[in-house]
Amino acid sequence: MENGTQSNTRDHISVPIVDGGIGLEALENTMRAKLCPASPSWDAKCCIFRVPQVLKRHKREAYEPDFVSIGPFHHGGKQFQHMENVKQWYLNNLLSRRTNVTLKNLIDCVFQLEKSAREFYAEPLDHLSQNDLVEMMILDGCFVIELFRKYPSDAEHVDGNDPIFRMDCMFQYLCHDLLLLENQVPWFVLQHLYNLTLDPEPDKYSPSLTILMLTAFTSQKPLNHNCYSYLGNLIAFEQCYHHHSHEITSYAFLMNKLVASSKDMEILCEKRIIDNWLSAEDGANYFSKLCNDTVLNKFYYDELCAQVKMHYQIKWYR
Repeated sequence: MENGTQSNTRDHISVPIVDGGIGLEALENTMRAKLCPASPSWDAKCCIFRVPQVLKRHKREAYEPDFVSIGPFHHGGKQFQHMENVKQWYLNNLLSRRTNVTLKNLIDCVFQLEKSAREFYAEPLDHLSQNDLVEMMILDGCFVIELFRKYPSDAEHVDGNDPIFRMDCMFQYLCHDLLLLENQVPWFVLQHLYNLTLDPEPDKYSPSLTILMLTAFTSQKPLNHNCYSYLGNLIAFEQCYHHHSHEITSYAFLMNKLVASSKDMEILCEKRIIDNWLSAEDGANYFSKLCNDTVLNKFYYDELCAQVKMHYQIKWYR
């Protein structure tokens, strides 16, 4: 402003204009190269998942292995190195005992299964070469099979120096790890390895692989921290696998309704309905934690709950 008069002059900012032709064309090409022509969803065969973080955050240790890595998701962890040595020892003992099968037989078998096995995992395994994945599945698969062949620990071919069966607690710890959703190899790979390494003697009884596994896993277990892991991983599987119904999730929701307080837990334990190794309060919170952040598409106990409610409303039975 000069001499009491207002200036009509305005300040201007100069904005450089980038040459749109080359710059925008380069951006278009870059974006086009990133577009996905196919759905990023996993293969229809996929059934081995990483537990979603929304579920894992409530109790991470219930979903991750402590002692042994099986499959690619936790492969190579330093804390599992001792068990990697045990796997190598188990495989060597297996090949020494089964003179009808060679390491080359195992490699040839799993090599044919490798491509299909990749499709069972919910994320790409690009970090593992074909040879790496074949080696991992042979070591992990034969370890699992041999472990359950040796159970119970008085089995005829248990070595006195076996580091697993020399510790009373180790087999139970390994069972925890082997039931984790993230810690798996495809069942069909185990089945092929099992069939290939059967006892060659025709009169020697060999249970099926399913029976072998169930023998170890179906013993009655009380309500404890390991039980949370078993149910939690089954629920995580139901949450991830779109072909599966929600029976286990429904069970957790039912028990969460039934056990609303520590007093409820005490009554159920007194009546021997639940065998609880936790405190009454922790036992009461057990099922509510399992239900956190889960989605229930269909409650399988709707009819049962309706019948119980109707029964309760009849004064004669009160």
